[in-house]
Amino acid sequence: MEEQKSIKKPSEEEFEKVTSESWIPKEKGDFIIGSLIDVKHDVGKFKQNVYSIDNGKEIIDFFGSTVLDRKMKTITIGERIKIEFLGMNTTEDGKTEYKDFELYRSKR
Repeated sequence: MEEQKSIKKPSEEEFEKVTSESWIPKEKGDFIIGSLIDVKHDVGKFKQNVYSIDNGKEIIDFFGSTVLDRKMKTITIGERIKIEFLGMNTTEDGKTEYKDFELYRSKR
């Protein structure tokens, strides 16, 4: 008869809780910094992209937009980035308002 092996329960010191927050910029100058760890496509009713960034403390998820998606095409998984909300802007024809962003990548 085989001897049953006991399974050791991991201690709390061996693991840390992973949290996920959503970033919704509200004021001009709001920003997030972290490493891009995931991109999900066609999410939700409006088939948007959802990006996930690890800032070293938590995972932050945020929805893309036309402006942000265009800029994020140049970023690869693992790159450290900063996204800054520039506030609301208006299209050239003046008919549509949109959220504008600046995207920075680490020089390292």
